[in-house]
Amino acid sequence: GKLGFQIHPFCVQKLQQSSGYPGWLTTCFDYSDPHFKKLLLILKTVPRFDIAKILTKPLAQKITKELLIDKDLAVVLIPISASKKRKKKHGLNQSIVIANAIEYNLSKKPKVVNTLYRTKETKKQSSLSKKERLLNMKDVFAVKKTHQTLIKSADVVLIVDDVCTTGATLLHAKSVLDEFNKKPEFTF
Repeated sequence: GKLGFQIHPFCVQKLQQSSGYPGWLTTCFDYSDPHFKKLLLILKTVPRFDIAKILTKPLAQKITKELLIDKDLAVVLIPISASKKRKKKHGLNQSIVIANAIEYNLSKKPKVVNTLYRTKETKKQSSLSKKERLLNMKDVFAVKKTHQTLIKSADVVLIVDDVCTTGATLLHAKSVLDEFNKKPEFTF
């Protein structure tokens, strides 16, 4: 990826099969690792900031080392918006928990902005094929008007989601944010 960021091999394989291979994507863990899987499952159902801090520490170090070191940049962390159904079921948006943990672990504090919202409900991504996932996320996200100026003025936009398999959710979120900021975006 750009700026030396690594992309998980599984994601690389999946994303290379799609058009427009994104150099803006990075992940820190192998989703098939049973320990990581267990922690992620807990985090998806319970707002465990302590677990999120542990999981995001390597990512925060990577961001600092490769993107923010010796730079005075305006950085915005944008969590992916969870569906109303998922928020109601679990009582949280795990991407916000993860974004707050990344912020906690960074020495140069970015601004966490919960600016994306869903314009419609979608089917659960994990139950769909790659093609269905891309169609499922089409025109799903919008940016809150109150945050548009902040997004435009950011030097770096970091989009945060808990899991990436095909990249459909992140791709559609990025395309909406591109309307307000064409500067580098990296997704985690």
